[in-house]
Amino acid sequence: MSRAALAARIPLDPEPILRSREQQEFEDAVATSTLESLVVDLTSPLRRTTSEASWRRVDPTMSWIVTLARPPATIIVDGWTADARAAVSLRHSISVAPLDWLILNMDVAIRPRNSFGASSTCLAGKSGNPASAGVKVLVVGKF
Repeated sequence: MSRAALAARIPLDPEPILRSREQQEFEDAVATSTLESLVVDLTSPLRRTTSEASWRRVDPTMSWIVTLARPPATIIVDGWTADARAAVSLRHSISVAPLDWLILNMDVAIRPRNSFGASSTCLAGKSGNPASAGVKVLVVGKF
């Protein structure tokens, strides 16, 4: 598993909040991003996405963080799966007040199909170590 991250400064007045409109805009941006293109290329020989493979908001998602996950899907190389996650956060650590920058994280994990069991997925917040056996992929792209 590899991760790409970006930090950017943001104004603090008024206090930044990720309302439902901003959450939806982030979801739409990720769904049309090069990160999505990479996952579709890895998992679909026809380069088509399906509704089962679409991005979904997962925990934690609240007024200062939005986390999206794409469920694990079998890649075109037999015996392997890929899943992805993207998150934008206005607070990089536990704090009472917002900080003056945001963090964007994107990651893709490629691992053996049965590395965590049939029903376990790290991206949905269940048990398993995302850094265990797998192929590393660095995702760098623009939204």
